[in-house]
Amino acid sequence: MERINIEEQLGSIDSLPTIPMVIRQIQKVINNPQSNMNQIAAVIAKDQTLASRTIRLVNSAFYGLSKRVTSITQAIVILGLNTVNNLMLGLSVVRMFDEKGSSHFDHERFWEHAFATAIMAKEIGIELHIDEPEDCFIGGLIHDIGKLVLEQYYHDEYVKVCVYAKQKQVSMRTVEKALFTYSHDWVGSFLTARWNLPPCLTAVVHYHHDIEIITDELRVHRQLATIVGKANQLSHIHRLGDSAEPTVTADSQFETLQIKKSSCDRIAEKAREEVNTTIQEFRQ
Repeated sequence: MERINIEEQLGSIDSLPTIPMVIRQIQKVINNPQSNMNQIAAVIAKDQTLASRTIRLVNSAFYGLSKRVTSITQAIVILGLNTVNNLMLGLSVVRMFDEKGSSHFDHERFWEHAFATAIMAKEIGIELHIDEPEDCFIGGLIHDIGKLVLEQYYHDEYVKVCVYAKQKQVSMRTVEKALFTYSHDWVGSFLTARWNLPPCLTAVVHYHHDIEIITDELRVHRQLATIVGKANQLSHIHRLGDSAEPTVTADSQFETLQIKKSSCDRIAEKAREEVNTTIQEFRQ
């Protein structure tokens, strides 16, 4: 396979996805201390797809609410601003890419993996009593976004990556670097920088495979990246979805989380149940 100068090509692609204007408006209104719930709901309601998906997901088994939520304002009150902001961002990211896929890169199974990783990351965050477990959820949801960029814009070449990695039973990152010079984690962080996402999400996307090399400026987000990395591994080990990785095993670096195996197994089974009952609502 002939190596491609992906850095130069990515910089020249004018059609790389951008965060929709409605998401920027939502974030601006949420960050304004003078905004009220009705104003925030009004901005979300401008995008019917995001609004309907929010109601569906809030009422799904994932959140387990005893009373059905029927309005965006109710959702904001019940879930809180940070949760709604992350939910909007996550749903927006999900619908940015065409779902053409191939027999070697199944978009539906890919999103199952991403969603399962998001659920498990949030559960691990709750287990560890971190301040913002919703950051774990959105980090898990977009951790492999770089794979979608490569598959979308270098489709034929990326199919070769998938086939070769599976045949040789080596990691996707190894083959990606051989063909593109950069792997999907770097490509994903390129995109998060383009979107001007929070540094904690850049840390997750860039370093969820290699926690030990995280830069000093992002080291404050080390725990979050580690949590998502562990959730990613658990998702693969328990075969929840498929991100085209041929082989993934538990890494000793994640022992620093001090999560018992029994807890990991419980979290994985909970994720399996929630993925099965929620993923259809999430995609509709």
